Amino acid sequence: MIKGLTQGEIARRMGNHQPNVSAWLSGKRIPSEQSLVDLARAMEMEPDELIAMIYRRRQRLKAQR
Repeated sequence: MIKGLTQGEIARRMGNHQPNVSAWLSGKRIPSEQSLVDLARAMEMEPDELIAMIYRRRQRLKAQR
């Protein structure tokens, strides 16, 4: 996990649930704007970096279908 954090730790930092974090980071679901900001903050990233990472993962998922 980025910055050595588990998905559970990220979820706790942002006051959310691990399954949501997993779905967002895998590209299976897109977080709301506020969740995206909270997720980026919890991962110590800039939101635009996180958006790019999620986009790349979604592209990989689409290519696998």
